[in-house]
Amino acid sequence: MSQTRRGVPVSTFFLLSVIPGGTLFFYTLPALLSYLINGDNYSLEMLMISTASVVFYMLVLLSNFDRLLLPIIPRKFYVELASLSKIIVVTYSILMLYTAITAPTIPLLDALRGSGIDVISNGRETFLRTRTGWESLLNYFFSMYRSILMPFAVCWFFYIKSNWRFASVFIFIMTLLLTLEKSVCVIALIPLFFLFFQVKPKIARRILYVTIILVAATSFLARGGVSTDTGTSDLSYVPTQYNMFKSDSQVFYVLNRVLFIPYATSVDWLRYRDAKLSGKELMGRNISIIATLNGEEKINIEREVFAFQWGQNESGTGSANTSYFIDAYINWGVLGVLIYNLIIVFVIRVAIRSDIFVIKACTFVPLIFLLFNSLSAMLFSGGLFILLFIGLFLFDPSQYSRGRRDSLQVDN
Repeated sequence: MSQTRRGVPVSTFFLLSVIPGGTLFFYTLPALLSYLINGDNYSLEMLMISTASVVFYMLVLLSNFDRLLLPIIPRKFYVELASLSKIIVVTYSILMLYTAITAPTIPLLDALRGSGIDVISNGRETFLRTRTGWESLLNYFFSMYRSILMPFAVCWFFYIKSNWRFASVFIFIMTLLLTLEKSVCVIALIPLFFLFFQVKPKIARRILYVTIILVAATSFLARGGVSTDTGTSDLSYVPTQYNMFKSDSQVFYVLNRVLFIPYATSVDWLRYRDAKLSGKELMGRNISIIATLNGEEKINIEREVFAFQWGQNESGTGSANTSYFIDAYINWGVLGVLIYNLIIVFVIRVAIRSDIFVIKACTFVPLIFLLFNSLSAMLFSGGLFILLFIGLFLFDPSQYSRGRRDSLQVDN
């Protein structure tokens, strides 16, 4: 088993640290530096919100409030998770085969043909996001499969040393690469890294190396690295206020995208609130269910903020995501930040206490995503509710046979 940190397994410590650590690194620290340099009110507001979110998270975590809720959960139901995982892989393969056949263009193939970044970027939008009619559901199902269902199936296959394990991870990686989204390899391989980290650290390191290489290669191709026609790919296209390094290098572009854009975008959510909402809270109007119940039209604030920042793209699908705590604050103020942290801590506690060993590994990436996405999007469109359901209501006694937890391996 993994090493412990003051009696807590390292894997559990990492899981508990994602939200506060990521919030401090991506939001609190940049807000503090920005306020010290510029002294603007938005930096101060971001500093206060992000700090309050971390404090709320820690208080909720220390309160162990979930112990009041978990005992009321009814008995769990037996499910053969190997069969369930096979169904997931087969249906996902069918979904992606249909998507690839019917897509106007495939970003990966465009990049390998030497197309410029404009063509590749447009291909990413039209691959799934611009679908209409019943095909609009493809993007919804793809989001659930890639974020939750396929990572679970892949991790389970490796956990039980199924013959499906290598084929499933290969299918997952290759289909994700079709979109050339830079985070795809993280989605596919980090859960496996987390799983093996608990029992086979050497294998975990190899997985991490492969992940870094694939992310770098994907970023290179996505930026039109094979093409001599870079179009608007250089960093000079990025407005000055979003450009931290002032360099045309693709390396600095990626660093800027990772280290500064999340903070800058979150600040723009606050600017949008003041400029377009007159400083008023959304009260859940960006969540379909709440908007419908209130008889109001849903506000797609991600696209609204994107247009507010850059102007909308040709397909009209450009979105500006933000951290869960900013989304909570825009919707319900400080109370929303507290409630969202209550929900997140509950999800983490369920993962830690689940009888299904791979649940913790499958929760790691969704927690990372929450640093850059709203909680409602991750719960529903991202499929986090499925992982919560599995952790709360399902179990498979076969996982306890043959000491499987301590014998994970990648060979026969």
